[in-house]
Amino acid sequence: MKAKKFFRSFAVLFSVVIIVAAFAVPAAYIYFNFAEISYSQQPFSETADELDNPYQGLYFIHGYRLRPEGDGDPLAELESAIRHDSEAGTRLVLVEINLAAYADSDLDDDALEQLDEILTRWTEAGKQIILRFLYDWDGNNLETEPDSFEQVLRHVEQTAPVVNRHADGVYILQGVYLGDYGEMHHSAHLSKENTKEIAEKIAELTDSSIYLAVRTPGQWETVTGLDEYPEGFPAFDGSLLSRLSLFNDGMLGSVSDLGTYFGNDLAAAREEGIAFQEMLCRSVPNGGEIVIDNPYNDFNNALADLKRMHVSYINGDYDQNVYKKWSETVIQGGVFNGTDGYYYIRQHLGYRFVMRSNSLWQSSRYDGVARFSCELENVGFASPMKKFDVKLLIENAETGARIEFPINADLRNLKSGEKMTLQTSVSLPDLEGGEYLVYLSVTDSSDGSQIRLANDLELTPDGYSLGSFELQNVRSRAKKAFG
Repeated sequence: MKAKKFFRSFAVLFSVVIIVAAFAVPAAYIYFNFAEISYSQQPFSETADELDNPYQGLYFIHGYRLRPEGDGDPLAELESAIRHDSEAGTRLVLVEINLAAYADSDLDDDALEQLDEILTRWTEAGKQIILRFLYDWDGNNLETEPDSFEQVLRHVEQTAPVVNRHADGVYILQGVYLGDYGEMHHSAHLSKENTKEIAEKIAELTDSSIYLAVRTPGQWETVTGLDEYPEGFPAFDGSLLSRLSLFNDGMLGSVSDLGTYFGNDLAAAREEGIAFQEMLCRSVPNGGEIVIDNPYNDFNNALADLKRMHVSYINGDYDQNVYKKWSETVIQGGVFNGTDGYYYIRQHLGYRFVMRSNSLWQSSRYDGVARFSCELENVGFASPMKKFDVKLLIENAETGARIEFPINADLRNLKSGEKMTLQTSVSLPDLEGGEYLVYLSVTDSSDGSQIRLANDLELTPDGYSLGSFELQNVRSRAKKAFG
């Protein structure tokens, strides 16, 4: 009897413990996860300021003729060229490497050392390099290119390892070494078969992070074997198809862009070519030279086509007559009201991110989580073609302690004219109570440099200052209660 009574009492006690625990554990969880924030946002608006961002904008051309030892100094003007570009404030540079001195031979060690030095110095200057190998600067490629196509392929094999050593600095490799000015026309070696073979060899031997470029949509079709933009385009995966872009050194120069588009009906061919670029160049860069003052580059016509072609870079020298014409146009309305058309186009080359909203809020004070959301809009002509890192950073205003919260967003997918919502969560229970500063950071994955937004917010080494919040939680309440 005593045993039964004992076990009965134990069972009752155990049941009480279970019931108490069933309420106490959740209550404790709720209590210790209590956190309350009050977010104060910095006021902000869109700005028309010039943004110094990588992989877009104006570029200037600097050429170097590789030479055997004792045949002049190919690097004589390197320092002055770098100084010129630094003063101009450009981020891109087109480096042309003339191989004509070696048309009948392999490159020697001197030539490869010269190439390495050129790329080293431009990379150290903080430039993203558009690189073009060629045999001609004067429109006489048939007289200066190698007699043997195999010799051209050999030059590709020799230069590729040097280029790869500078993959962090070389953004685009233009052309296939052949043609007048390296522009893939007027060559004895540019049959469709040869064009495909050399482009595939360049892709095979060069680092997959480097974009490649051919001169016309027709040449893109020759290299890829495709006659239209493919469904399921393999963007950014390092394949030849994902790397192959376009460069147009006859941009807006005539109805055919000086031979860029072909057909019996040139107006229809032009529309077809631009429509193709409208699809392809969402995921690969596009740029070149604006040439010859004509109706196709009148401001309104130029603006419409540059948007559709997703152009991100243009030659700063060509064509000054066209740029003067654009400068005479005054923008009416919007944040760019009163600025000139040339400035407007320059500020829209490539990507231009505007933050439209940001918020930090709680769905409950008892789940220990604050949720951050930010909407970006890309008002530029093109997407960024390089990976950027995005993160939220909070800093304790009193102690300076900082915590980073990565934001899973690939801004290469933020296409021209589209918006993207960035989101992350902030765990609050382990934070000390007090005031926290909030920053949004967008940086170039390759070097950590800040990507600028088109907003009038303060840019700090930690990113853009968005605001602050006051945190109250168990720790802060206990500190107030007990000191």
